[in-house]
Amino acid sequence: METAPPAMTGVRGHLARSVSSATGRKILINLIAWILLSLALALLNDRFLTSENLTNVLRQIAAVATVGTAVNLLMIAGGLDLSIGGVVALSGCTAAILSNQLPLPVAFALATGLGALVGLLNGFLVEVVGINSVI
Repeated sequence: METAPPAMTGVRGHLARSVSSATGRKILINLIAWILLSLALALLNDRFLTSENLTNVLRQIAAVATVGTAVNLLMIAGGLDLSIGGVVALSGCTAAILSNQLPLPVAFALATGLGALVGLLNGFLVEVVGINSVI
């Protein structure tokens, strides 16, 4: 009588189950490609692994990461809202226009407040009035 192999537990078992799924394989392929690309760029360009480059990359992704986090929370809650991009664009344009007449902190605060008010209006229309959030 043969016995079944013991079930993998802990981190190794979780990783083995994750990689065995189709999504896990895609993530693993993307991770390997990212590592290989990073190694190639580090070997080909001496400025790739500098702190200035890392700072520049983090600055460039800050807005996308912030909005992506908010959209992720919204999707986890079961919603879908396409107006987020428009509200971000409205806030950015407002900050750019106001920064010509006002000090930057004031312009940014007003633009952020406008974005919050538009988001509050969107939330009111979706939750209280019942308009579809995709609209």
